Amino acid sequence: MSFLKFDELETHWQKYWLENKTFQPEINSKKPAFYIQVPYPYPSGAMHLGHARTYTTTDIIAKYHRLRGFNVLMPMAWHVSGTPVIAEVEALKNNNEETIKKFTKTFRIPEKDLHFLKEPESYVNYMVEKAEYGYKKGFKYLGLGIDWRREFTTIYPHYNKFIQWQFKKLNDKGYLIQKAQSTPS
Repeated sequence: MSFLKFDELETHWQKYWLENKTFQPEINSKKPAFYIQVPYPYPSGAMHLGHARTYTTTDIIAKYHRLRGFNVLMPMAWHVSGTPVIAEVEALKNNNEETIKKFTKTFRIPEKDLHFLKEPESYVNYMVEKAEYGYKKGFKYLGLGIDWRREFTTIYPHYNKFIQWQFKKLNDKGYLIQKAQSTPS
């Protein structure tokens, strides 16, 4: 009796999912809809075990609903404007030796590529798409059921419109309260 090796099994199913667009739902009024979104990662460094745990947990929930007949949408987004990304970009712009060493030695980013990391948007793009331990490659390797057609970052204009709409809705319902900031005693 012959058994498939794990890497052959992974490759087989990843190819099948890609060819069959398994994780690319279309509007289907005959199926109940299920949307799931995880807080967007700050791709401020290499992907790590915490990312794998967080997104695998979400993926299990999404796949469970898919097996129950739901039309499941699980998109992915990247947090560009957050403090972790901005801090790393500023450290690289200032030629911080410790930060440069971290990126070249720990994250294995060639020194010739460091110029890609000096603006938040190009930094995130590099860490997601091109880094040896890139997030997108890692998420695909894990077999996560992400609809990559709906990928975005937090600085896209349509996302900002969504945030404005969301704040207006929350404000209209009385959920947002503005108070004067108190000073510590």
